Amino acid sequence: MELSIYLNKRVHIILINGFTYIGECINCDENSITIIDKNNSKVTFKESSINLIKEVAE
Repeated sequence: MELSIYLNKRVHIILINGFTYIGECINCDENSITIIDKNNSKVTFKESSINLIKEVAE
């Protein structure tokens, strides 16, 4: 999964365990992505824990 295409974009992430997050991607590398969620919390996800990620409108 190519995570770098989501840098500085608003994304919707669905994890393998069913939890979902929406936020702005502030950092990513080949193994993880970091977003600022709706509560202004910084959250980092490993690529292996992501079931689906997509860009969403603001």
